[in-house]
Amino acid sequence: MLIKLARLFTLFLLVALVAGTTATVWAAPGKVDIRAIHREGPTNLSELFTRELNSAKKQNKRTLVMFTADWCSPCKAIKEHIDSSSYVQKALAKVKILLIDVDEWRGPAHELIAGAVPDKLPMIVSVDSAGKMVRLSMGTDLGLVSDKVVGDNLKRLAEGQAPIIPADYNNPDKQRELIVASAKKDKERVANLPAVTVSNVGQKRLNNGEVEFTFDLHIQNHDSRRRWFAFPVTPGNSVPTVSQVSGWDVVRFDEHVRAYMLKLAGPVEFYVIPLSNYGSVTLKKFVMKAGQGKNKLEIAELDNMTIGGQKAEFDKKVPYSLDIGDANKLTIAKKITNNTKIETPVVKRHEVILK
Repeated sequence: MLIKLARLFTLFLLVALVAGTTATVWAAPGKVDIRAIHREGPTNLSELFTRELNSAKKQNKRTLVMFTADWCSPCKAIKEHIDSSSYVQKALAKVKILLIDVDEWRGPAHELIAGAVPDKLPMIVSVDSAGKMVRLSMGTDLGLVSDKVVGDNLKRLAEGQAPIIPADYNNPDKQRELIVASAKKDKERVANLPAVTVSNVGQKRLNNGEVEFTFDLHIQNHDSRRRWFAFPVTPGNSVPTVSQVSGWDVVRFDEHVRAYMLKLAGPVEFYVIPLSNYGSVTLKKFVMKAGQGKNKLEIAELDNMTIGGQKAEFDKKVPYSLDIGDANKLTIAKKITNNTKIETPVVKRHEVILK
């Protein structure tokens, strides 16, 4: 039986977000007025929502609200259509899109718009200038593999009309054609992005002779499959392919409701973090300590991970664009003592210099 990490860790990862934190950032494309409503200190969601509605009214724009999450694949597909398609951007020229992360706003998001309870994602709601629902649609009703269908249906929804799916859309041959085209677009989108980068590197000499590095780490998955990525706790070490460990910690990021890493305790301590297909993770203000001259950091892309001979499965909800603003704020959610063999076959090893 496969080890279900999701089952093992869910009880320890479902923690409330702390006010004042920031969830995954959605970058706004230049031709579309698309904004993610994030927490701003004690200001409540309703007040921030009203502020955006007033802005849309002054600009004479219609408003769409998309309830989303950074693990939601259809949400990602919609955003990529908006980001990359001039057709979609033109269709939304007179529309303001507000993104509300249901993890970041757990509770308030479900009470924001009467009649719109985002238990399933993505949920897209057309609202009037007072924030009252005009029409509601699930994102999968938009025809997510075609720019034209997505653009036309988002525009229709903004105008208070129901989405329309073309007659040939459910034709198997047409579906295959659109899916292949969508997969090709995903691959091209990340093809020229570096697999690993570090930036904003700072160094501090400690009294014991070690060097403390603070830096921003960005990892990009170029694969169409989910991947585990691993890197040593201490720069200068290499990720082992087989390791006898005494256990591991489930380490969560304080500012995110579900994102986590595993910290494995073996002869070489190392972290393992999951990335979604074509997904990325950015860990800002990450801190590591190393001996003098040990400034090489290896990030290993794993083929899989097995624990005690059993393949580890991914959690169902893996963020596809995880952006942690302060990765030094970590909490050990669970310590697991289990003397066992961990196998982490490496597909590629990437190396960066902390300087």
